[in-house]
Amino acid sequence: CAPGGKAFWKDRAYMFGDQFRRYVESDLMTREPHPDAKPMGAFSIGGVSDKSEAGEPVARPF
Repeated sequence: CAPGGKAFWKDRAYMFGDQFRRYVESDLMTREPHPDAKPMGAFSIGGVSDKSEAGEPVARPF
């Protein structure tokens, strides 16, 4: 499970029923992620700008 997912679950698990919490904690969070899985909303911040030389926003393909 990604660190963000663990942090979310720690803060919000109380909103779900006991059975679902046990399922998430004992099954889903222990699985290896699929090799093609990509986090939603994630982007590289290492040396890549999201603006063109003119300062215009640039769409970046994933």
